[in-house]
Amino acid sequence: MKDPVVLLANGQEPADSKIIDFLKSAGTIICVDGGYEFAKKFNIKPNIVIGDFDSTDLNKIDDEIRVIRAEDQNKTDLEKAIEFCISENLDKIILIATTGVKDDHNLANILLMNHFFPKICIQIMTNHFLIEIFKGKKTFDLPIGSQISLISLESNNLVTSKGLRFELNNENLKSPSNGISNVVVQELIEITSEKPLIIFKQ
Repeated sequence: MKDPVVLLANGQEPADSKIIDFLKSAGTIICVDGGYEFAKKFNIKPNIVIGDFDSTDLNKIDDEIRVIRAEDQNKTDLEKAIEFCISENLDKIILIATTGVKDDHNLANILLMNHFFPKICIQIMTNHFLIEIFKGKKTFDLPIGSQISLISLESNNLVTSKGLRFELNNENLKSPSNGISNVVVQELIEITSEKPLIIFKQ
């Protein structure tokens, strides 16, 4: 599959023109069931549509598009789509329209990043943030003044930052909301995390 590989779900409709342009230029688009309706709206022909097809009529999918039926009702269509990507030996995928509609799905979809880490690198692109998970040391090139939030799923995770208004110096985030709404004060920031860390970038 050609990079970047995008999974288009049926959460909040992409509204940012940059996201729509990114979708149209993606190397591979995999629609997750109802995400096919967004693809049609934006005149995008996906490579694959996957799901249990409770949101999309199979008879309305173009014949040249690969269809994968995933019937396991113990998992969401998105989780099944991610597992398919892992089976195809993909190392990175970008999820679009996976948040913004159902609160339970929002949380579950973000937790899926942690569930599958580090088998596959997952980023979630929303109308407001780019969300990703990593471990170790990573440098980010971000606009000065933009917002960034750091969330650790483990309280005993030592985090160090360079380039944020409220720096962390090899310390634990004291509560689940302790790393929310920090601010970038230099273009290149560096974050080191002992354990997986979820980052929300504007």
